[in-house]
Amino acid sequence: MPGYRKISSELKAKAALEALKDEEAISTIASKYRIDPKTLRDWVKKLKENSASVFDSKIEEEHKEKLRQKENQIKELKNLIGEQTVMIDWVKKKYREAGFQWENEPHGW
Repeated sequence: MPGYRKISSELKAKAALEALKDEEAISTIASKYRIDPKTLRDWVKKLKENSASVFDSKIEEEHKEKLRQKENQIKELKNLIGEQTVMIDWVKKKYREAGFQWENEPHGW
């Protein structure tokens, strides 16, 4: 889409917080950040609606639990990769011991 640009969460928060101060007009702040005033108003509305979640320990615990689950999943996958590597090395060894050889044996075998 022409003219579309990705705006970071940090910049959205900065602009919305600045707009909440009511020290400058929305249009002035929007112009400063090169965004549409309606977009800025939407960000301010979203910030107001969701600001309480910053202090919600239940949400924080949910995020921590999801992170723990992902870390466990990564450990499991690393273990699986390790097991697969051992198996592949064993198959390579048995392949050679059996006297087989490919015409174009893959590099590293």
